[in-house]
Amino acid sequence: MQKARTILIIEDNEVVQAQTRAFIQTRYRTLGREVQVIQAPSAKQGLEFLRMHGLEFDIILLDGCLDGQEPDGLQMIPDIRALYSGPILAMSKSFELREMMLKAGATHQCEKSYAAGTAVSILEQQEIAA
Repeated sequence: MQKARTILIIEDNEVVQAQTRAFIQTRYRTLGREVQVIQAPSAKQGLEFLRMHGLEFDIILLDGCLDGQEPDGLQMIPDIRALYSGPILAMSKSFELREMMLKAGATHQCEKSYAAGTAVSILEQQEIAA
């Protein structure tokens, strides 16, 4: 039996959060698998969840530009890396920002609209490799 997956989405846009969560939950439900998706609308909440559950997350989806927030997604990668060594999927409409996030310590990157599918693919690849 495969273990349930736990995913953290750090994203300030509620529509993107909801769409991403729905896609991931539907995909796992279709596979007969369990998944828990935790949403954090701010960098502060995201770091709080990591401090409480860091080792339990299978992947973090990180918005590169958390509007009007300090730190933003790019700036918080070092803080995430201090608590978590797993995959970080950098999400942004901006290719340049995604590239900067990779250089800062994210492991994967994609356009926001592809984030849910990309995250599921990353997790499935991990299972195949294990």
